[in-house]
Amino acid sequence: MIEKEKYRAEVEAKMTQFNETLNEIIAKQELRDWSHNDLNIGGTICKRDELQIKVNELKKDDSTSWETVKTEVDGLIDDIDRELSSALAYFS
Repeated sequence: MIEKEKYRAEVEAKMTQFNETLNEIIAKQELRDWSHNDLNIGGTICKRDELQIKVNELKKDDSTSWETVKTEVDGLIDDIDRELSSALAYFS
């Protein structure tokens, strides 16, 4: 159980970082003329929401099957991280 709790804390910290980055991107979008916006972060926001659901599953799941959820969470984290990096690069 300790491993699962440690992992969940790491994921929650990562989610906080993702939320801060999303807020930064949204603020930068608002400062520009987005009539020709080709940056769409809606999919990333959906993945972030899905990640929150998976974290809630980790909180409830007391069995050894939490590692299945961990695999899904790791994939979502990788996708979100990559998409946010790409979005931030858009402003450079």
